Amino acid sequence: MLPNMVSLFVQRDANTRHPAYTGGMRLLLVDDHAIFSETLRFMLEHVNPELVCETASSLASALVRPGPFQMILLDYNLPDCQDSVLGLQRMLQAHPAATIVMLSGDDRVEVVRTLIGEGASGFVSKQSNMDTLQRALRTIMAGGIYLPPFALKGGGFGLFGAPAWPMPPMPPMPPMPLMPQMPSTAQPS
Repeated sequence: MLPNMVSLFVQRDANTRHPAYTGGMRLLLVDDHAIFSETLRFMLEHVNPELVCETASSLASALVRPGPFQMILLDYNLPDCQDSVLGLQRMLQAHPAATIVMLSGDDRVEVVRTLIGEGASGFVSKQSNMDTLQRALRTIMAGGIYLPPFALKGGGFGLFGAPAWPMPPMPPMPPMPLMPQMPSTAQPS
């Protein structure tokens, strides 16, 4: 039996802007539904007392919120943002040190893949339970990418769920040493 969500860990290189986190953390939760954001904030702070969780109810208010934040949980459908991909890009520009995790009730595969391709470090469905969210945040805080398993169906993702596009070119492989010649077992005739 498959779990509802799968945590996929992809180790990022040393040049990434998403280092592994240690100690306390400052998080911004951006969602226009107050009961959702306040409940999620309460749950996150209850699980991690060192967490400082702030909320914003619009993209505009989140963009001007003074940082730095280590992580931003960003709703995909905000009333003041007609283009969610542009909203993600603007958030990445406004808070360049933050890791951004998208939250949405829109579970279309193309939405998830587009957001990951545009720089989100994870996607968590609003239909997920708290254990799934915690697993996703732990994966991302350790430097990985979190994707729900439905986003992996149908191809388009490479090793361990990492997007198969746009990947930087691989460095050339060093020449392989030749195998040592094995002594012949043939008997001279």
